[in-house]
Amino acid sequence: MADSLLGNINGRYYQQLGVLTGNQNVIKVLVEDELDVPFWNDVLTHTVQNKKFKILPYTYNEEGGINSLTKGKQHILDKAKAGDFNPFFIGCVDSDYDYLLKDYKDEGKTIAQCPYLLQTYTYSIENLMCQAETLHSLCCKTCKESVEFDFENFVKNTSRIIYPLLIWALYLEANGREDFTATQWNEIFPCDRGIGTTCTETDILQKLQQNVTLKIEQLQTLYAEEEHEKEEFTRQMMGALPHSFTLDQDNGYLFVRGHDIHHFLLKTVLEPVHKITKNKHLQEIRQSNASPQDKKNRIQQYLHIVSDMEDMLNLNYDYKQCSPVFQRIKQDIQNLYV
Repeated sequence: MADSLLGNINGRYYQQLGVLTGNQNVIKVLVEDELDVPFWNDVLTHTVQNKKFKILPYTYNEEGGINSLTKGKQHILDKAKAGDFNPFFIGCVDSDYDYLLKDYKDEGKTIAQCPYLLQTYTYSIENLMCQAETLHSLCCKTCKESVEFDFENFVKNTSRIIYPLLIWALYLEANGREDFTATQWNEIFPCDRGIGTTCTETDILQKLQQNVTLKIEQLQTLYAEEEHEKEEFTRQMMGALPHSFTLDQDNGYLFVRGHDIHHFLLKTVLEPVHKITKNKHLQEIRQSNASPQDKKNRIQQYLHIVSDMEDMLNLNYDYKQCSPVFQRIKQDIQNLYV
């Protein structure tokens, strides 16, 4: 316990500071780390225009300097449990499995019970960047050319394949088992081959299906006597989720570990399709009837405007146009400030 208010900076301190400085519209926002700053800044400023949000990846002292390099989700959850947050000082976290397991895990209960703690609802920010409906447009913007690939269908098929394993993962997590943890999704998603001349979309999905089937068979062997318990868990978990945003076969990709689905989509389809499309455009320039110098200039101009696929995916905020998740996050923010 701190000896004074300044020794333990919390929402009450920021509220009093706002009164003293006349800056009551400034809201401090504690996030897990530096990578979360752009996302939460975009979401908050998009939703509320009459407030200024200062995003903090660390704990700061009264002079504005870094008081502690401690960061991460648990640090923010501890502050929520201590009652440190209020409308002048809020926290933002990745949900991981906590949104789905709010009735089973302490972390989920803490988030659900604190109105000043915002969450992604999806496993992480990276899942939102992979919103299926946005990927075709993203690829077009990145390579400045029309793209011939059905990203939305690929993501839907991916989601339907992994859905049964996701249910197993949630069941195990809810019961404190470690036979398939969230970090093991990287063993399921095949990222060694991207779509191209020797690898097709079907090849990738078949490999994914094989990995999922093998893991499920292993878990079924381990827990052969618990099928009824798993079914009852699934029924109860689903029943506790709101109809506005629940879990189903088509959106399961939003709830697996974000880093892994992000890496899978980037390496198997986004970067390969980007490369194929870019090379096709360059080949068309080279085969044109233009002069050699004009061809050279056009190629240089095109390469100059083409964007890096990974950089663009990391800043893919187009999910706001189509995602029910964004509407849920937006409503949480509006409940605080509108």
